Amino acid sequence: MNQKRYNRIRRRQKRIIKRIAFAANIIVISILIIMLVYLGNEKNSKNGMGGSRAREDNVNIENQKVSGEQLSNISPEHVSEFARPYLNKADKCRDYVVCLDAGHGGDDVGAEGLSGQYEKEETLKLALLVKEYLESAGVTVIMTRETDKKVSLAERREIAENSNADLLLSLHRNIYEGTEDVNGIEAWINNSRPADAKKLSERILNCVEQEVPGVKNRGVKWGTMDNVNENYGVNKVSMTSLILETGFMSSVRDSKLFEDYLDEYAKGIAKGVLENI
Repeated sequence: MNQKRYNRIRRRQKRIIKRIAFAANIIVISILIIMLVYLGNEKNSKNGMGGSRAREDNVNIENQKVSGEQLSNISPEHVSEFARPYLNKADKCRDYVVCLDAGHGGDDVGAEGLSGQYEKEETLKLALLVKEYLESAGVTVIMTRETDKKVSLAERREIAENSNADLLLSLHRNIYEGTEDVNGIEAWINNSRPADAKKLSERILNCVEQEVPGVKNRGVKWGTMDNVNENYGVNKVSMTSLILETGFMSSVRDSKLFEDYLDEYAKGIAKGVLENI
């Protein structure tokens, strides 16, 4: 092999080596970019900005049968306007904890309405709206459930006690077998008739009556429907507690009012709580 041919082969080999090195660098850089993008997405997922948790939350909302339209009835401006009268007691509101209990849930559907709707669905819709109003005024709200799941009475009491709540407010819908004529809202408190629970119940009922046109106020009751010497489970707690029955699902009148004035029911309930703080 002469010298010229040898030199040509060497130059060719060097060019090949350079091309291989260049290609290898491109591959390495590409891998690094892909890794950086992956790590960034992983971080966002852990911070709650994306990923499977967000998708699961969306699925849960669908399962609740609570539509986005129902939950967005209150605009930010509306909430701010609602909270404005309570600015003078902002410190008291911030220190106040409400355990909001949406009655029934899961396979415990509660009462069934005239159109086939379940009590568990209506109490959850109402509770989520009441939560919006109370939180707009600075109140801390603990929910016994935010999805369509079954929660036992013992668990509801435990959630309220563990959260050091000032109030356990349980939302329900009523039913009366045999006639559609029985209607109205009412509250149930412990059979010892504690003054704080009675006062708060009266205030909530009055505020709902003011907000919902034509609703009947049936007043405050104690014990249970069957026995005044007994108590419903949620009224067996250390804090102020009451069950609010927001109309009869067996009544055409009450069912129509609840459907047309859901936001007003929520506003009235929140007002009653806030005016009592």
